[in-house]
Amino acid sequence: MRRFLLWLILLAWPAGAEVPEQVEIGGLKVRLQVFAWRDFMPQIGGEGSGSPLMLTPSLVDEGGQPLPGVTFKEIVATCEGKEWRAVPDSGGTARGGPRWPTGASVMVQAHYSYKGKDGWLRLARPAGIGRTE
Repeated sequence: MRRFLLWLILLAWPAGAEVPEQVEIGGLKVRLQVFAWRDFMPQIGGEGSGSPLMLTPSLVDEGGQPLPGVTFKEIVATCEGKEWRAVPDSGGTARGGPRWPTGASVMVQAHYSYKGKDGWLRLARPAGIGRTE
């Protein structure tokens, strides 16, 4: 049932447009790669429940090499039927997300801009939420 709901969400957003898993830019086929994690490092005054979710997207070529100079205007993450939208900071990481459990799968779509081309890409398969300790 959850996969069916995730599938419906992905079909419905962005409205009326299909979001591809890869695009060709300047002769290169590129895809979206995302690192998703929560930080459980001990902090002075922290309650020990870990940081909110952080996501770092990148466009990578067929060899998995990230393309320099890519910017992301918005990220939409979906996990367990819930959605989080964020704008990455100047370093390229979206911070302050929900406290979804580590190990859970998150599906991500991102609006990229690279060398005069922009659009939406989605992950080919969900990414796992990692944990730093």
